[in-house]
Formats: sequence, C-alpha cells, structure tokens
Amino acid sequence: MLVRILIIVFLVLAFADPFIRNYASTGSDMRKTGIIFTDSSFSMNVMQDSSKLISTALAERDEIEKYFSSSDELKYFYPKVNTGDTSDIMPKKIRPGLNSILNIISEYKTAGKNTEVFIISDLQKYNFENQITDAGNLSDINFYFIDVSGAKPGNVSVNNVLIETKIPGPSGTIDLRAVVKNYGSNFISGARISLYTENNKVEEKYFDLNPEERKEIALSYSASKSGNTGGYVELSNIASSDDNIREDNRFSFNLFIPEKIRIGILSGGNISSKYLRAVFDAGNKNTSSSNSIYDYSEIYSINDADGYDVLILNGYNIASEPELDMMKKHLSAGKGLFVFPGENSNFSYLNKLASFNYADRIISGKRISFSDVKTGEPLFEGLFSSKQADESRNLISPVTVNSHYGIVYSQNSYPLITMNNLLPFILEDRSYSGVIIASSVSADLSMSDFPKNEFFAPLILRAAGFLSYGYLAEENHSILNNHDTLESNLDRIDNKGLKEYLAKSGLKKFEIVGRSDMKNLQSIVEENRRGKSFWKYAVAAVLLLVLAELFLVKKFYKNQ
Repeated sequence: MLVRILIIVFLVLAFADPFIRNYASTGSDMRKTGIIFTDSSFSMNVMQDSSKLISTALAERDEIEKYFSSSDELKYFYPKVNTGDTSDIMPKKIRPGLNSILNIISEYKTAGKNTEVFIISDLQKYNFENQITDAGNLSDINFYFIDVSGAKPGNVSVNNVLIETKIPGPSGTIDLRAVVKNYGSNFISGARISLYTENNKVEEKYFDLNPEERKEIALSYSASKSGNTGGYVELSNIASSDDNIREDNRFSFNLFIPEKIRIGILSGGNISSKYLRAVFDAGNKNTSSSNSIYDYSEIYSINDADGYDVLILNGYNIASEPELDMMKKHLSAGKGLFVFPGENSNFSYLNKLASFNYADRIISGKRISFSDVKTGEPLFEGLFSSKQADESRNLISPVTVNSHYGIVYSQNSYPLITMNNLLPFILEDRSYSGVIIASSVSADLSMSDFPKNEFFAPLILRAAGFLSYGYLAEENHSILNNHDTLESNLDRIDNKGLKEYLAKSGLKKFEIVGRSDMKNLQSIVEENRRGKSFWKYAVAAVLLLVLAELFLVKKFYKNQ
C-alpha cells in the first residue's frame, strides 16, 4: 500500500513539474543583464560545414538575443552592428581568455540584476592555460561556454622572421631566417615561401614539413636602399585542407640601414688623424650612394660632441669630471665610442668610464701576431669568409709594435682580438647602452704600423656602423603589426579540461555547450532561470517504485 501511494504521489509530482526556485538565478520575473562575447580572433575564419566559424558564432549570437526581453540589458563584445540606439553596444575585438573576460564582467556586472554571460568561441586551448584570477565574487553569475568548432583542422603558419645580419649596411647582403610551423597531422610536400622587399619578390624556396614540425628556412637579399626598409615573407602552394587559415601565412619585418653616420674625431697632443680620415674618405668613394655615408669632422672639445653618433678619441685625454660626465651621457644615449690611446696618454679619468682600465705602456719593438679573433661578434660580421671564421688564428697579418698598453678588463668588457702575448689588442665594453671599442695602440704610426695593416680600414668602417647602429636604429624605430602567433595553433580544450580549469577559477555556475548541442541552449538557459526542474527525477522515482512493487508482489505470492 505504501509503495502504491508513493507511485501516485510521484506521478502527480511529475505532471506538476516541480523545481527549486532560484537554483541558478534570481528568478525569471526579474530584469536580466546579458553579456555576449563573440570570439573575433582570426582562428574563427576556419571553414566548418561550408561556413566560417565566425558566421556560425554570429548566427548563434542572434539566437541568444531572443532569450531576452526589451526590459533586459544586453552588452555585446565584437562585432555588433546596429542602426538604432547604440548606447548599450560596446564593440570590442576579443579572444576568449578567461582572465580578460572576468575583468570585463566585473566592470559591467549590474547590481540587482540576474547576469548571464555567453562566450561563443572555438575554445582554443592556449586561452585556458594562463594563471587564473580568483573569480569568487562572480560565483552568482551563469556562464555559458558555447563551442562552435568541430574537429581540429590543419594549419601551417609563418611565425617569425629572424634577421641574422646584426648590423645591416648599404648595398650589403641581408640574411634572414623564416620560422614556419605545421600544426596539422598531415605531411606537407612542396610548400613555397617567398621573400618580398619593396613589393618585389627577391627569393623563394620550396620545402617539406612533417606533422607538427617547426622549421627555419634561410633567405637573403641585397639591400637596395638605406633608411627604414623591410618586407615580408609569405607561404603559398599548400592545400586548403592542410592550411585552414591564411591570415598567418604572411609575416612582415623591418630593419634600419644608416643613410649617414655622424662621426666626431677628437685628437690630442701630436697624434695625427690622417689615417682615420683617409679610411672614411675611401669608404665614401666606394659606396653606391651619391651622398657621403661617413660624415666625419674633427672637433676639439667634448662640449662639441652632442651632434655625433660616434666619437673617436684619437689620443685625446679626458681631463675633468665634467668631460667624464658628458662622455657618460653620450654612451647612455646609446651612442658609440672608439678609444685610441696616444704614446703619453693620461687615463686617470678615462679609467673611471667603464669596466676596463688602461695599464702601463709596454715597450715591445717586436713583430706581434694575433692568437685569437672573435669572428662571431657583430663587429666582425662580413669581414671574414665562413672558411676564415672557422680558424681564428692568423686571420690578421702581424703588426710591428713599438709599444702598446696593457688593458685590464672585467664583467662588462671582453677582448675581441688577442695578441700572441695573451693581452687584448682590441676590446669591447658594454657598460652602457652605447658600446665602447678600445685599442691598445694609437691610430697613427707613433706606436705601431697597424694603420698600414690591411685590416685597419675595414675595422674602422665596420666599427663606425657597429657603434652607431643601436642609437640610429632606435631613433628610427618603426612598429610592425603582425598576427598573433598563438592563434595559429588550433588545438581545442576538451570538456574535461575546461571543467577543471573553470572549477579552479572559482566559477560555480557554468554550462559547456558543444556545436551539436547549440539547438538545446535555450531550454538550458530557461531551466537555469526558473530553477532546477525535478519532473525527470519524479518519473524515474515512479519507474523504480513500479519495479519495487512487482518485486514485492512476486515475493509475497511466492511465499503464499
């Protein structure tokens, strides 16, 4: 009798459709605030079932609008076009990174209203890997994560262009490396990468890619002009099924090639600058430009140094603290300094400048060779062939040295050229934004015959470009707008991973709706608004009670 009474009770409950009010909201009779985020990142351009994901997302957004009445408040985050009142429309491009979304919700959440958040996206995995902001204060909000994607599509991207040439020069060769990645599971054969500068194709190469392979492809071209220049590399010749989004097939780069290097030569005592001037004169004659690249002047005071990118101290003694401070200011601005000592130089102030010190002058009178040349340093880029660079000894002809200074270096300085007596011949210091190059001998014949060595001229010209480049490149910096390389990885987060991530964030009320379940979203939303319905559980209880009665009746009659 008790079982039969319970069957009737639960059958009545099933037809009455009971629910716990306010299970997930403040009641369906209250005004609501809807915040709709539509993923507008370029990964939403993937084709799925003959339409782009963004089209599917916008169609779903239009359906969600119907869940709200005219008295409710709706806020959109990109894209929303409306010819009427746009006061409540805040278009904004967005990716579905949870932290950024939570920050926006905190700003636009309306007190006293039931807030519902809809995130329509392809749910790329990388958006849900960052450290989570505590969302405990948003625990009363209903979140709906609507996944419009299907199976992971293939994609190939060019993710970077690395400029291998550290100090580009006029009419010089610019070496690049293009970084490409196959994010798909198919082998890519015969893909093409093209290099464009000044809107002209200057090189192209074909290559293959294994599944998930990252590859760096060497490219080069000859710079045709000075100043701000650059170009882009572009992928092509890949089947659309293996490369579902094309927005990441191009990557731009820029670089700066100095048009004019302003050089100030400060000579001291009886030191001659004729060898330095001869080098710059020859350098200007050998350039293809009609203008002089090496714009040098002889100056007589550090007070006149402001207008120069590079200063050459040609036996010049820094003689006071104000002069030392001006030299520090020059270097802190990113400008360069080349120090050539004189036979009777006074280093009392110069030795306070950086992390190296000039020691006593050493009388030599010998023919000195060089035991080590750091050919991999940017200063020497392009001065030696690759075959020469493999052997750092005997790259520079021996020099007859009457005398030279010992140079003691530490922390921010290191020798670039070392003599066979193991003392530095040329040293580099990076104590400031600007670089210092220091020589152990003078730039005239008073200490050695180095100015007549075949390496002297290319070293001076190369040093002028090297010492000025950092400052000039920063001064002429231009910003590129390339694609977000993270978007190229089309890996999706699965339901289990997303639930774990959301649970850690402190969110308590969320639903994950897949592409195939979007048609049921309205019923899910309505159920959450009015409360948790129990009619299904009542029907289940009726079925269990019927089975229990059959069991009891069978047992009773068996005993009889």
